[in-house]
Amino acid sequence: YGGEEFFVILPNAKLQQAYIIAERFRLDLARSPALIEDRSIQITASFGIAEYQPGEGREAWIARADRNMYVAKEGGRNRVVAE
Repeated sequence: YGGEEFFVILPNAKLQQAYIIAERFRLDLARSPALIEDRSIQITASFGIAEYQPGEGREAWIARADRNMYVAKEGGRNRVVAE
């Protein structure tokens, strides 16, 4: 989407299902350090989740997911926040 942000769209997934998937991604990233030359670098990710609401515009949906991602970052990073 921009910079280090990207979307994962899960068609027909409910909020709780998306949360479980994002949490699995988060944990897998944290358990898999990147090896660069002779250094091991810890990778973490913050996830913001928003379930599409019928009749909602794309920009409003994106804004809710983006807001949740920033809540995750401000809350200590390496977290999943869903609304």
